[in-house]
Amino acid sequence: MAINNVITNARYIRMTDEALGIIDQIVGIECVFDGVNTTAPIATNNPEYVEIMQQVEAGHITIADDDSEGDEE
Repeated sequence: MAINNVITNARYIRMTDEALGIIDQIVGIECVFDGVNTTAPIATNNPEYVEIMQQVEAGHITIADDDSEGDEE
């Protein structure tokens, strides 16, 4: 896979909103995407999310849990 975008410092974002019935659920990925701080919602129709997951699957990046920073490999 060719790397189309530079993604660094990826980490999951968790959310709890009891009124909505959301308890400690991963709702997005925060990262630096081509030099811009970005939040990508977990959605297969979101191009940033798709690119992040393609790079994870290819082993180019990892996504850290919400309490630490991601790294490049």
